[in-house]
Amino acid sequence: MSIKQRWLYLDLRHAVANAGRVTDAMTASPIAGATVKVIEGPPEFQTLLAIFSQDPDWKDLPERLDRTVTRADGIFVLKDLPPGEYRLRVTAPPPRRRYSTFETDPATPLTVWAEDERDEAGRIRFDSLDIILSPTRIEGQITQAGNGEPVGRARVRLRGDTAYVATDADGRYALTHVAAGSPRI
Repeated sequence: MSIKQRWLYLDLRHAVANAGRVTDAMTASPIAGATVKVIEGPPEFQTLLAIFSQDPDWKDLPERLDRTVTRADGIFVLKDLPPGEYRLRVTAPPPRRRYSTFETDPATPLTVWAEDERDEAGRIRFDSLDIILSPTRIEGQITQAGNGEPVGRARVRLRGDTAYVATDADGRYALTHVAAGSPRI
């Protein structure tokens, strides 16, 4: 019987981390439990991802090389990323349907700098990313059927829900944090 051994040498000299914060667009409150996932990265990142994903428990890990979860203060940290450009996707915690999903623009990716790269002042370079998730929303205007005049102080709610909003003097309303689907007003 013969046994073949393969060795793979990795140079993990960097302990680079990038961070950011996820907040609600309407209240500026931090969003805890949001998932921050790397959707594109440099070749060295892809190589590491392929190696780590061989672990049978990889899929069940809440925090991994390619994803993390925001803390109570909305802060997230992606650790041990190889230098390069990354794109991220952020999804809010359950019920996710009440927030939009955020993806970094391909034209402006998050840059992870090598630990020995410095800015003009000699400081270690660091990119952070503040992400604002917009709540799902339905907005409109209530008018009288006959003459089209706005209806102020009308109550607007989703069918089956007890919470409502009142229209303003121009008959306008906005329901926020609405679950995705086909709600009835």
